[in-house]
Amino acid sequence: MSADPGDTVLTRHEPAVGNRWQAGIILLGVLVVLGLSAVLTPSADGIGTHEQLLMVPCGFHWLTGLPCPACGMTTAFAEMSRGEVMAAFRAHVLGPVAWALTWVMGLRALWALLAGVRVIPEWLHDRWLRASWVPRAVLWVVGLAWLANIGIRLLG
Repeated sequence: MSADPGDTVLTRHEPAVGNRWQAGIILLGVLVVLGLSAVLTPSADGIGTHEQLLMVPCGFHWLTGLPCPACGMTTAFAEMSRGEVMAAFRAHVLGPVAWALTWVMGLRALWALLAGVRVIPEWLHDRWLRASWVPRAVLWVVGLAWLANIGIRLLG
């Protein structure tokens, strides 16, 4: 049996042009996030900085008085942009880590854009990002960070 000439054969490797488009879009997103974090004024309360972007206040916080899992992340990014690491940790315990990973992703995207390679290498994608334990680990980390953020808010 021979393959129909009209069949499309998909390969695992994307062409360099597709890689560059992907890298460019990711790099643009990273630059927007880091640029906005540099121009926003961190909220003195540790949460609510996102409202400067004309976003609504956190509904979970409004209803419960407790932070949601993302409360304080924008403030943490704004604090990190000013070099205020401890203030960023107080705003959201994962904020400094997420800010650093954003820089890493931006640098990787810049490299991918220049070299025409994938932003996320295949070995990382296949071995780590597709592993069944990764989503559970992320949920545990976010959950523990949320509990820490609630503790920080309650204890001052």
